Amino acid sequence: MTEDSHPPLQIRTSDSPEYVAGEYIVTVQPGGDKDTLRQLYSAYGVSEISDLGSKRFLIKLKQDPGLKVIKQKSLESVKVKSIQPNFIYRLNRS
Repeated sequence: MTEDSHPPLQIRTSDSPEYVAGEYIVTVQPGGDKDTLRQLYSAYGVSEISDLGSKRFLIKLKQDPGLKVIKQKSLESVKVKSIQPNFIYRLNRS
């Protein structure tokens, strides 16, 4: 290995994936938008909603009730297709 080369990248895996507390990636059905999400999750203090494109939004909550509660709340709207935590991905050089 030379001074300018790097070892191959490895993706770290874990039994319990890390995610950013209070942040979720929401995929909406046609007709779903920021206003839909702001109203649906208003009880948890929506601080920010970012449009990620392809009908996906990053939603940040001030009070995170946890994934189970958020998923249950999502069932109240036919405009929400899916929701997942904002997982943290890391690349390790080893």
